[in-house]
Amino acid sequence: MLLAVAPAQAANKRDPNKEALRRMQIQVQQVEDKKAALEQDKAALGKELDTLKKKTGELTSSAARANQAKAKREKEAEALRQDKAALSEQVAQLKQELGDSQKALHDTRQSLQQETGEKQRLAQNLTLQDKAVAICETKNQMLYRYDVELINRAQRRGSLETLLEAEPVLGLKRVQIENLLEEYRDKVDAQRVNSASATQDKAK
Repeated sequence: MLLAVAPAQAANKRDPNKEALRRMQIQVQQVEDKKAALEQDKAALGKELDTLKKKTGELTSSAARANQAKAKREKEAEALRQDKAALSEQVAQLKQELGDSQKALHDTRQSLQQETGEKQRLAQNLTLQDKAVAICETKNQMLYRYDVELINRAQRRGSLETLLEAEPVLGLKRVQIENLLEEYRDKVDAQRVNSASATQDKAK
């Protein structure tokens, strides 16, 4: 070994330029290797960056869609709240109208009951009045017959002669007496109640 090392050392001593060139070549090769490794790393990092950019774009699009969906849901929720408030107001108004209608119906029923009672009372009064009118008509007819009978009796010769015999006391003449009897007959006829006229008066 000493013999082999000795000639190599002697050769190195003999050619220092070759030794420097060899070291330089080794360094250049190392740099080339590092450069190649860096290029590979750069390419890998570029791919990863492209992938990350693509994923970031997808995430951004998803976030935008999510925000749009969120805004749409919030808008729909606000519309539902407004609809709920409007419905609540309508329900309150309908309840108020129902209460008013029930009160009006109650008042109408009471008025109807009162009117029905008043109608029944008037019908009863009318029935009583009809009975009273019928009784009055009957009595009037009886009085009329009695009055006519009295007048007829007074106009008979005997009764008239009796009245004329009392003329000095009464101070009347035959013609005056006859006129009085006729006038009394007219008054009786005028006061006579006719059933048809009484019915018409009652209808008025």
